[in-house]
Amino acid sequence: MKTLYSRKQFFRGAFCRGLRALVGWIDQEDSCSGEAGAGSLPSHHTIAADFSPVLLRQEAQRLGLDPDAFDRENLLKAVYEAMAEKHRSIANDHSHPP
Repeated sequence: MKTLYSRKQFFRGAFCRGLRALVGWIDQEDSCSGEAGAGSLPSHHTIAADFSPVLLRQEAQRLGLDPDAFDRENLLKAVYEAMAEKHRSIANDHSHPP
């Protein structure tokens, strides 16, 4: 015999199953990384969620980089470094008044 669920019960169950799967996936990623400080990501990963593939290509072009010369991982690194360098130069300009 089929079990009938209310909409609330169905969505609560689906949410819990999805959350368990996500937690399991995160735990698996942490244990497989093999890096010291497995919970920390490289600095360029902090901008990964901000850039869709199209936006990442456009940002690379804006910064004077050739997006076709890099894979996504290396393009993220290059964009992050270019942005960090620009931030450092602006900070240096403001720390030394004319």
